[in-house]
Amino acid sequence: MIIIGDKYTTYEIDENIEKKYKISKEILMENVGFKLFEFIDKSKDTYLIVVGFGNNGGDGYVLARLLNSIGKDVVIFRVENLNYSDLCDLNYKRCKALGIPIINQINELDYYLNNVDIVVDAIFGVGVKENMSDNILKIINLINEVKIIKKYKVYAIDVPTGLNSESGEVFQDAIIADITYTIITYKKGFLNYNSKEYTGDIIVIKDVIIPNDLLLQHSDTFLIEETDIYNLKKSRNINSNKTNFGKSFIISGSDKYIGAAKLASQACVNVGSGYTYLYSEYENLKNLVYNIPEIIFTDNIEELESGKVLGIGPGVTNIEMIKSIVNKYKNSKNMILDAGALDSSIDIKDNINTLITPHTGEFSRLYNVEIEELIKNSVELVKYYANINNINILLKGKNTYISDGIKTYVVNTGNPYMAVAGMGDVLTGMITGLVAQNYSIIDAATIGAYLHGYIADELKKENYIITPSELIKNIPYYMNKLLK
Repeated sequence: MIIIGDKYTTYEIDENIEKKYKISKEILMENVGFKLFEFIDKSKDTYLIVVGFGNNGGDGYVLARLLNSIGKDVVIFRVENLNYSDLCDLNYKRCKALGIPIINQINELDYYLNNVDIVVDAIFGVGVKENMSDNILKIINLINEVKIIKKYKVYAIDVPTGLNSESGEVFQDAIIADITYTIITYKKGFLNYNSKEYTGDIIVIKDVIIPNDLLLQHSDTFLIEETDIYNLKKSRNINSNKTNFGKSFIISGSDKYIGAAKLASQACVNVGSGYTYLYSEYENLKNLVYNIPEIIFTDNIEELESGKVLGIGPGVTNIEMIKSIVNKYKNSKNMILDAGALDSSIDIKDNINTLITPHTGEFSRLYNVEIEELIKNSVELVKYYANINNINILLKGKNTYISDGIKTYVVNTGNPYMAVAGMGDVLTGMITGLVAQNYSIIDAATIGAYLHGYIADELKKENYIITPSELIKNIPYYMNKLLK
């Protein structure tokens, strides 16, 4: 997992590394520089490092020194200021002693921007202030403008200068980077949909001196990585049979929404549920199982007693039926609620065995939160409403937010080419099938959401639009790829 944090998280981690692990900030900066050196493209010849006057600038000086050590043509542009951090000043003096060219005039910057392969932004990191000086704004503007013509690559250290690391909003102007090498934590502001224009691709520089796992206590919000999905997997015992992998009931469909029942049920089967039942009041849904023999149809509501998990809501229009089922089983069974089950009249409070899976519109309606506010503060709002209602929430959107009210997990797989009716039904079926196999609600939601988006990302390589049916068909293959 990658820590998601703000500037205060960064400061706290730096202090912790120094005080608890007896590693000075100078040694930490040196190691950050080495990590940046490992990641940066070293196939080019000329590098312009634009450095500020804080510790972000210090990181830039260390990187400049290391690139110089392997014979690269390095020039440093130094942003003038009355006060420099001690480590920034120390590393400036080291670069100066080595004879690395250091310039500080705008006309000189203009010249080198027109004659360089790579520009590194080391002006400000998380410490950027709202009101940047006119000089810094000129520098930002010049780097962005010349890039349009010269096509050099821009790499930002930690955060592109001018981007608010907490909100992802731009102050007055911001560096437009191709890659942002962010240090130790994934900045909360990067979750903002609009920040991508400035960050480019984001690479988290982890395990600087000490393993990131030793720093997890500094946050309650985490970005899920592929390795996390593998680490969550439950291996199947060689002596297992279908009864070991649970009995799922998909309560889905109506005369109007037959497809939702098919998609949710088939996804539940393909993710590995031992038994998958489709419960519906509508007789015409029986026809579904003729072509999907793995699904068992029932219209006998008493059979729900035997289920381990209930996936409720896709395509359902009978709200009273859902109310009755939820009220009866809320304290005894795991329930995944979606679509028709996300009605404000249904009592879903105080049930740690329940997961609701709203998209932004449904969440807004359930909790009377403006969509704009929800998009801006997704982490806080999902965690808050999960906490006060004592339930688990999975919020669907560009990023997926999963919270039990204590910790929040962010999944960023998926793409806009999977935005097709029925995708939410597929996710409900997948999570239901995983809970049947003894995964916890949160683990099932995490694996399901990650896999759901991951499959779409893989299919996007060969397809323009990804349909729910195509995604379902590929579940077993990509589960094997992630979990083998």
